[in-house]
Amino acid sequence: MVFYKGSCLMNEESSEYLGLDTSVVNDFEEKDVSYLLKNKHIFSEKKEQITRSLSLNDLKHVYETFYFSQVARNMNYYRSLVWSNEMEKSIQNQQDLHFRLFKKEYLEKISICEDLITHVSKMFEKLRVINIDLKKSYENSHVFRNNYEKLEKEKQNAILLKDQIRQNLEAYCSLDVIYKLLNTSGVELITKPEFFDMLKKLDKGSQMMKEHPEFKNSWIYREKFEQCLTKAMTLICVFFVQVIKELNEGINEDFSFKVSNNINQTAFLYTKFRVRAIELRPYIKEIEERIKDHNEYNVMINDCQKFYFGIRYKLVKPIISQKLNELSNENIIRFSRISIAFFTGLCFDEFSLFRDFFQNDDSKFYSYSQKLFEPISTYLQSNLFKETNLSLLCEVCSVFKVKISEDSENENSLDIGQDCYKIDYSVIFNEIIQHIQSFIVVQVRNVAKLEIQNFIPSKNAFNFSKTLEKRDQSDSLLTKVSDVSKEELYDSDLVIRWYPTLNKTISLLSKIYPLLNTKSFNTVAYDIVNICISSLSHGSQVQTDISMRDRQLFLVKHLLILRNQILEFNIDFFHFEKDVNIDTANISSWDVYNKLRLFNPLELYKSAWSKISGFSSTERDIYNKFNTLLQTAINASIEHSLKPFIEPIQKIRKIKKLSNDSIEAIINESLISIEKEAPLLRITFLSYIEDSQIIHIFFIDIIDKFSKELGDIGKCLSPEYLTTWSQTDQLISCLSRLLLNNNSSEKVSKTAHQDIIMIH
Repeated sequence: MVFYKGSCLMNEESSEYLGLDTSVVNDFEEKDVSYLLKNKHIFSEKKEQITRSLSLNDLKHVYETFYFSQVARNMNYYRSLVWSNEMEKSIQNQQDLHFRLFKKEYLEKISICEDLITHVSKMFEKLRVINIDLKKSYENSHVFRNNYEKLEKEKQNAILLKDQIRQNLEAYCSLDVIYKLLNTSGVELITKPEFFDMLKKLDKGSQMMKEHPEFKNSWIYREKFEQCLTKAMTLICVFFVQVIKELNEGINEDFSFKVSNNINQTAFLYTKFRVRAIELRPYIKEIEERIKDHNEYNVMINDCQKFYFGIRYKLVKPIISQKLNELSNENIIRFSRISIAFFTGLCFDEFSLFRDFFQNDDSKFYSYSQKLFEPISTYLQSNLFKETNLSLLCEVCSVFKVKISEDSENENSLDIGQDCYKIDYSVIFNEIIQHIQSFIVVQVRNVAKLEIQNFIPSKNAFNFSKTLEKRDQSDSLLTKVSDVSKEELYDSDLVIRWYPTLNKTISLLSKIYPLLNTKSFNTVAYDIVNICISSLSHGSQVQTDISMRDRQLFLVKHLLILRNQILEFNIDFFHFEKDVNIDTANISSWDVYNKLRLFNPLELYKSAWSKISGFSSTERDIYNKFNTLLQTAINASIEHSLKPFIEPIQKIRKIKKLSNDSIEAIINESLISIEKEAPLLRITFLSYIEDSQIIHIFFIDIIDKFSKELGDIGKCLSPEYLTTWSQTDQLISCLSRLLLNNNSSEKVSKTAHQDIIMIH
């Protein structure tokens, strides 16, 4: 098999000699030069192997005969080498061809890129120029816009200045026209439609001169505008007076020719005024709106109101007089009720009519209403001046008070709008109420003097103590009757449980408390309380059919009741010493009283209360009088209550020869006396004093003093009698058991027993 590559021949032997694999030689047949070009390193390695094999033989002996076989091999080597060289040249030429092609393509692309760069450079330069032109154009447009806006603003300013100049010139021009018109025209100018426009021009001109004092002669022109405005307001007042006069004359003529009843007359009277009020209200409003800037216009409104009320008084007075004539035969209470109902209705109608004309101030209306009420007030004063019936005076006063309170409650309960007419009747009725209150004060003093100070007690005046003896004497100190039923029992027996003068005192205070003002009530209340205290003291002394202890308990009972009752009328009568552990500066005397009474009622009653500064000498005298009397009554009642228990045991002091038997006999006698007198004492206290806590503290004080007296007697005894004397703790235990409940008696007994042990 012979291989041919290019111009070279290669057989199997030469290929084997060259050491070439058959696979490689086969590859040469299948692969072209492009393959060798791509795998140049493989071909180079083969060439090096051939060259190295050829160097092993001497080229000089290639053609020697005796080396024939070698010659063939060398020839193969040589041919292979030549072939290799040719292949290298072919590869080189192929590479050169590719290089030239690549170079040509490269140069073409370079040329294209340069053309692109040149074109881009030209475009960039054009864009730069365009950018510069755009910036210049934007700057020019911005300048143009600023100039345009500036010109537009100047144009607007010029327009505004033109309008302002025109308006200012209009104000100056209108001033002369209005000034001449006001001087040459009369009241008929008011009815012309341009009158309100004229007022607006005057207000505008005056305001302009006020806001621009820099204008030439602005103050002169301002005075001219004010003068014209004042003339216009004066014309309004003249026109108002003229219309009201015409109304008055027209109504008087209608009343003289027409005979009608009171209802039709009243309706006609208000209807005509309300029709003209619709016409006059816009003019009056012009004056009212300018009062806050022109004080002189307030005088004009006052003059208009004064004239209006003068005309209305002349028209309404006959209606009131006619109503008084109709009620002249009624009794004073019915007269008061009907006249107040009539007047309040009339007053409401007058106020609503007044508001149809005026809206700025109501003070003149209240003066007018008081003047309308004078005939009724005079009639009441003349009939009540010599009235001696206190209940009737109070009833009349309550009629006025109820009316005032009803109106105030209606105002608070209803959602009153701005257009609703609210009348303060307390201002209108104030004078008559003061007169009635003065009559009440005089009659209250007379009643207090007659029925309290000059009261002569009889036997029936003290029946309350006998009635209370019917209470269950077997109950404990804390009664088993429920609080509700007990309260009902006391309320039903109020009259018979209290001394008549105390009943009268509380009755008078209750009657006048809602009717009098605070100052008048306090003044009268102090006098009544002073008289009542004297009456109670006198009542305790004239009871000759009862013991001294019962007299003092009677006085204590009623003084405590008096104190409790007057505190409910908010009379600031009692104040307590500063050492009391309650701050009395910020709470009422009633609160302090309840708190102290809760802790130690008896100590409260026995304490020396002091009046705070700021009260009159009369009030301090009443206070001191009450304190002294109550203190004396409490001490005396305790002393007389203790006497039946102490007298038997005090016999020991009179015995000259003591013995244990005599001491024991006296103790037994005292025990019998305690068992007899203690229940009676308890019943007596229950019959006078209703508060179980106060009774309890009374009994504690009696037991303490009894224990102290036993201790004093024990100190005077010899030591050999002390053992027998220690049996006196039975007396304390028995007294505590009979006066107090079991728990309290045990505590008192233990305390007394400890005292006796200390004496021993």
